[in-house]
Amino acid sequence: MLAQHIEAKTGIPVIRKTNLGGSLLVHKALLAGELELYVEYTGTALTAVLNESPQGDSSAVYHRVKQLYSERFHLEVTEPLGFENTFAMVIRAMTRKSSICKNFPTSLGSRQNGVPASAMNSSSAPTASAAGATATISISPSLPK
Repeated sequence: MLAQHIEAKTGIPVIRKTNLGGSLLVHKALLAGELELYVEYTGTALTAVLNESPQGDSSAVYHRVKQLYSERFHLEVTEPLGFENTFAMVIRAMTRKSSICKNFPTSLGSRQNGVPASAMNSSSAPTASAAGATATISISPSLPK
């Protein structure tokens, strides 16, 4: 979808590369000049690429990633793309009832129609919003702006 948008707005043909691997491999490819841009979650950029701990809300994480990508890699992080991804645990009922999970919050144990509440409603599940799961694009400085 992003490639189509770039082509439509700029007339620049986009070469699509799929199945590139995880964030660290894709990030290395960007630094090596093998890619011009890629979409990344700011929480992943912060924790996996920058090896930093999340602090604050998603906006604080975004600004930290933007600053550190510029300083460390000379890459620009664009504005968020407008969607977020939160994480939930999906757990088998048998496991939930075992002693392994005795200290989990009770909201993880509720079920609707046999499905854990954490899979149905992210508001009752632990989220990674502090990890800033806002999607952004990293752009190589060689791209025209």
